[in-house]
Amino acid sequence: MSTLESWDKQARRLARTCGDIGDKCITTAHNHVRTESANESEMNAVHASLPDFD
Repeated sequence: MSTLESWDKQARRLARTCGDIGDKCITTAHNHVRTESANESEMNAVHASLPDFD
């Protein structure tokens, strides 16, 4: 029974670690989207402030 308990404990720890990594990936993706949106807004503001060279 000790081997089965050890296996179960390690499997639960691995599943928890994978879940934590997944959560961190989602957070990173959201941060990336938020940063890119802010960058786009800044670049649009800079572009709007420049004279038109057409």
